[in-house]
Amino acid sequence: MTGIYDYMTMHMKEIQQDILTLVQKESPSIDRDAANQCKESIQQLLMREFKQRAEEIPQQEHGSHLRFDYGDGAEQLLLVGHYDTVWKKGVFPIKQDGDKLYGPGILDMKSSIVMAVWALKACRELEIGIPYKIVCIFNSDEEVGSKTSRELIKEEAKKSKVALVLEPPEASGALKTSRKGILSYDIEITGKAAHAGNAFTLGVSAIIEAAKQIEHLSHLTDLELGTTVNIGTIQGGSAKNVVPERVHLGVDVRVLTKHQQSHIERFFKQLKPTRKDITLTVTGGVDRPPMPRLDSTEHIFDETYAIAGELDYIVKQIAAGGGSDANFTSEFTPTLDGLGVIGEGMHASNEHIVLSEIPKRFALLAKLITELK
Repeated sequence: MTGIYDYMTMHMKEIQQDILTLVQKESPSIDRDAANQCKESIQQLLMREFKQRAEEIPQQEHGSHLRFDYGDGAEQLLLVGHYDTVWKKGVFPIKQDGDKLYGPGILDMKSSIVMAVWALKACRELEIGIPYKIVCIFNSDEEVGSKTSRELIKEEAKKSKVALVLEPPEASGALKTSRKGILSYDIEITGKAAHAGNAFTLGVSAIIEAAKQIEHLSHLTDLELGTTVNIGTIQGGSAKNVVPERVHLGVDVRVLTKHQQSHIERFFKQLKPTRKDITLTVTGGVDRPPMPRLDSTEHIFDETYAIAGELDYIVKQIAAGGGSDANFTSEFTPTLDGLGVIGEGMHASNEHIVLSEIPKRFALLAKLITELK
């Protein structure tokens, strides 16, 4: 083991308290005031340790995004995390059960923000030099697509030699070196309403059209290529005895490559109704581009594998079907994702972190920001 690991182990009580402080400040993506209270707790943590606050980028509907600089290296290393959660306030009690600590957003991903702070703090107090200028982005809208923060993240990624994204790892601790891209579409289908008994032939059923479109869309799924199409929501009709005039379909598409992404985009742009008296309107598009496993990413993972070995820690890599802000950074710089604390239950009522895994995960991040070449 190393001095960094021993340092993290020695400070576990304070680390756990910092995590709890952020988790107690519940911060749903859609609750700006609550999110800003959590943001202020992050600012207080930064002030306590570094005597400086992060730059704030205020938002109309979400909490302020934070940008924090540390060090003065010639090259930049980017750390990315988010402090918003999927949880409404007051529905998920915080509790500890043995080695597991439960709470809203504790895994996804408030413990990771604490990890970033303590990694920098450990390097400072142990007098371990950091060869990079570290830029931390903590955004407040990741869980709803990073619509207002993605340009900020992209701009910093363009200036960075490496991006480390602090999303939770796979339950075994495996890091994420590729992610699927996400496209999201809304389809509005409009027919003509009529009384189902007295004027059936005068109606044009939007539901029948929707059924045909759903069948058409389902053929886009190609598991060999890694493309999946999910018609996740459908709303329409007004009563059993009325030919339905309107239907809305919500569609989620996942792809592995930019080529598949382009194919899907063309498909939806060309989508047409099956009859002239139906109107079909399609909105949406790319939510997150694919994060392919590139040679540069493999190189960073190989370095990480060796650095983790110094902690007697074996790390593996996986491809993830979900998206994160790594999908944005990977367009511009080599990116390693899934560096957060080990646990389970993202977005579920058993969301928790494993306390005994904290020292190794925190120490790994500290070593990466000092040793990555």
